[in-house]
This record gives sequence, structure tokens and C-alpha cells, in this order.
Amino acid sequence: MSDETRLQISNVIKAPREKVYAAWTNAETMKKWFAPGARTADPVELDVRVSGKFKIIMKGKAGAPVVIGEYKDVVPDRKLAFTWQWEGSPNPPTLVTVTFKEVSGGTEVLLVHEGFAKAEYRDSHLEGWQSIMGKLPTVVE
Repeated sequence: MSDETRLQISNVIKAPREKVYAAWTNAETMKKWFAPGARTADPVELDVRVSGKFKIIMKGKAGAPVVIGEYKDVVPDRKLAFTWQWEGSPNPPTLVTVTFKEVSGGTEVLLVHEGFAKAEYRDSHLEGWQSIMGKLPTVVE
């Protein structure tokens, strides 16, 4: 995919891979970190299995957008791949792939989000993902 339709973020988290993966697959834990900026994720509904669905409401002062998707690949402690779509959006779903790799000092989390229709959509998601990924260490370290 071209750079215009794809974004990639990589962070090293000072925690074991199993704990970092669990933060992505436990609804109660995700409520504590999985929303950008001052938004909160509540409720978080997860069915973490291939073909399982998820729904996350990201509440904030400017509304409560809802993201929905379906898990395409689930490899415990190693990989999650899922579709991503804002509820009510005319845009087709995009694909998010998150891999978890043991590295010196913790776990590397590599997030690739691809299939954006426009560079501006990619850029707005990059900002959101950077904020969300910045909160991840607060629940696992």
C-alpha cells in the first residue's frame, strides 16, 4: 500500500508481551486507555476471536463517536488484526494490524493501519493512534 493510505507506529513498552497483549483484549483494561486525548472509552465491547466483533464508544465533550470492527486474525500474545470503521461513516472499513514482539527491555508494539481513502483520514487517525499508544504504558508498566 502507498504511504498515503497507510500509517505505522512502533513503541517499546516496559512490560511483558503477555501483559501488553492483554491490555488490547480485556474490555475493562481498554476503558482505561483506548481513547485519544481527553476522551474516554466506555463502553468497550470485545469478542476477541476470528470473526468476533468489537464496539467502542469514545466519549468526549464534542460527542461520542463509535468505532466498530471485526477481528480477522488473533494470535494470543503475538498479533491482532481487525477491521476499523466509524459507525455511520460512508467510508469502507480499514484494517489495523498490531503485533507484539519481545525485545530487550519489554515489548515492541507495532501498529499498522491501512486502507484509508484519503491522506487526510490517515493523518487524523495517526494523531489519534499516537495519543492512544501514549496511554498504553499507564496500564501495563
